[in-house]
Amino acid sequence: FVVVLCTKSDSEKLTLALNACAVAASEGETVVLVLMGDGVNTFLRKGNNKEEPSSTSFRVEETFIGEPFKPCNALLQKFIGSGNGVVLGCASCIKSRGFEFGSD
Repeated sequence: FVVVLCTKSDSEKLTLALNACAVAASEGETVVLVLMGDGVNTFLRKGNNKEEPSSTSFRVEETFIGEPFKPCNALLQKFIGSGNGVVLGCASCIKSRGFEFGSD
């Protein structure tokens, strides 16, 4: 099961992608979330000043569109915690934005 996230500006798409990953992984499916293009921005750590969160740039740590969905950070934890989820980021997309692996 592969989910590709290519946007940073749509909180609903971010939530739906993570929700699909979390549900499938918790049901035993092997799931890969691939971050491409602006999708890599959604995983920037809180406090990173290379691009501040805004109404056009959402972060997993801070995004919650409301019930019945869970906050994106909780969905990510469920996804990764299942043992069936992997997150891959496009190295070229990360580098072209001036981000650092593991520190941003």
